[in-house]
Order: sequence, then structure tokens, then C-alpha cells
Amino acid sequence: DAQSQMGAIRLRIRLPTGQTTVEATTFGDLADHIDNSLGDAVHGNSWQLLTGYPPAPMAKPNRADALAATLKSGETVTVKVTEHVSPPVQPPAPTAPPMAVADEDAELQAAMALSLGKKAPAQPVVPTFDSEDADLRAAMAASLGHPVPTAPTAPVVGSAHGERLVRRVIPADNSCLFAAVAHALDGASGRRERADGLRRVVADVVLADGETYSEAVLGQPAAEYVSWILKQESWGGGIELAVLSSHFKTEIAAFDVQSQRVDLFGQGAGYTQRICLLYDGIHYDLIVRTLFEGAPEELDVCCFNSTDDSVMAEARVLVGEQHRARKFTDTQAFTLRCLVCQRGLVGQEGALAHAKDTGHTNFAEYK
Repeated sequence: DAQSQMGAIRLRIRLPTGQTTVEATTFGDLADHIDNSLGDAVHGNSWQLLTGYPPAPMAKPNRADALAATLKSGETVTVKVTEHVSPPVQPPAPTAPPMAVADEDAELQAAMALSLGKKAPAQPVVPTFDSEDADLRAAMAASLGHPVPTAPTAPVVGSAHGERLVRRVIPADNSCLFAAVAHALDGASGRRERADGLRRVVADVVLADGETYSEAVLGQPAAEYVSWILKQESWGGGIELAVLSSHFKTEIAAFDVQSQRVDLFGQGAGYTQRICLLYDGIHYDLIVRTLFEGAPEELDVCCFNSTDDSVMAEARVLVGEQHRARKFTDTQAFTLRCLVCQRGLVGQEGALAHAKDTGHTNFAEYK
């Protein structure tokens, strides 16, 4: 009955400026939370809610309507802004345990994995496909019978002695987040093997702290999440970064190339060291200080003092350069070509529709 549907439920909210969670009872409560999260640039009449799989706009409810009558606790709601929103210059760090974002187009992600000769991920993750990304370079080189290229580092502001921050490319093998953290904390040697150990760290923490990492936060029961994250083909995200930050007592600054925002995990916890990751939409690389031109990755300086604002300033310059060079993928507007029939496609939705219509699942991005 209506009375039983008025209880508060917990929702995951995907916003243009980041992710958040909310416990709310009515759509009015949810709308207020979204307006507050978006700030003054956007008002309630300039966004809409998308739910379901694939995400579809939902009819605009009345403010007094109960959320539980339409949505389930733990569900993900996407906020689509219908007017331009200027991203904040210095967005606040997450105030709630961050969450891995589920991919609304799991079928397209599976198709992209097959294009690269990999297993499709066992759990939906955030997919994008960047022709500048190591994954696509490897796939294109292999299709042409060429050696797989190694991606160069990207220099940014540095000292007169040749020291500078660079983007240290991590192998694209579905464990890039864990390998990047392993490289940062203990060096490049053996990082792939140590990445599997970090998966176990995350699994153990999640099982031990059911209050923080509840089913609503994880999007699934803890046992199922643990089984998933221990698989090498499963990608990491916000939850995993939060766990690793806490476990190793290290701030982790995750820079997003497309939005140029940074999420700082462990901020305010009193940690004295910080590592910096760079996310391009499909892949995590590491931001390191190289001591001289051509220095081997074994000499990378990966851990920085958490109070050294100059490192963050240099990192923002690097991210800006990567953004201007379009070293990211806009999954709503990127262009793909079907490698089976050579048809041009636009965005995830176009590729997914084409795959459903034709059964073709081999794609590559072009610009």
C-alpha cells in the first residue's frame, strides 16, 4: 500500500560532475539533493532522470511521490543535464564512500573486449574506446601484422635539471588500476603479479566492513562482489581506490582527463604521502616524476608529500595538456567504425544498436 512505499531508500546518483549517494523518501527529497549537488549553475527544470537498462528517461514525478513506488534501493539513477553546466574549477572531494560505476551498455563493452581478443568483463564497468589508448593501438597493430607499439610518456612542467611529471603508461590488461597502484607503492618490477594481491586486499576489506561496503554501495551482495573483483578481467573504480587508500594510508588523486576534475581519496585522513593516477575513460595510467629525459621507469618517483601543492599544480597542467590533445573518449559522441561491414557509427548507443541489428561486434574508433 501507499504507506509501505514511503520508506527511505538508498540510491546511487551519477551526475555530470561526479557520483554521490543519497537516502531519500520522496522525489522531492531526491530533486533537492541533485540541485544541491549540481550547484547554482543548474536548476530543477534543466535536468532529467534516466533509469533502467539501457538508461531511459523516466516520466517526471510529483515531488510528493514516494521513491520506493518506482525505484529500488541500491538502484543507479543517471542525471542528464539539458543545459550546459560549467564544471567547477576545484570540485570538492567525495564525502561518501565512492562507488564503481556500472555500465549501462554491457553488451557494447563485451563487443569491445572481443575486438581486442579479450574475455568480456564478468561485471559491467565503465567502457570507452580511445584511439590514443594502448588497448586500441595494440588491437590495430595486431590487425595489421605490425609490432605492438609502446606508448611514450607525456612530459609536462619540470625543472631545469630535466625532472618533470609524465604520464607513465601502464599495460592495458584489465588490471591497470591495481597495477598502477602497485607500481606507485613498490616500483615497476613485478607490478602485474602484485596487482592480483591488491585485488585480494580489496576483497578482504569489503568482507570485513559490511557497514561501509553494504550491498547498496556495492550494487550487489558482498560475496558476489568479492567473487567478481578477484577475477583478472574485472576492472576497478572508485570503491577499489577508496579501499586501497585507506589500507595503505596513502592519498590517491585520480585525475579524469575528459572532465579535468580530480577525486582525492583519503583526503583529510592525515596521510602523509600521495600518489596520482590518470584516467582516460577506459584506462588508468600513473603520473610520476621522471628524473631525466629517457629515464627508465624503475627510477620513477611515484610517491609525493601530501602537502606539496606544487605537484598537484603540475599534475593539473599535465591533465590539461592531455585533455587538449583529446587523450580521452567521450562515450556519447565518439565515432566508431564496424570492422565487419565498415559502417560508421556514433557513440555507445549507435554501436550497441548496430550490434543488436547485425550481430557485428568488432569495432574501432576513428577521428
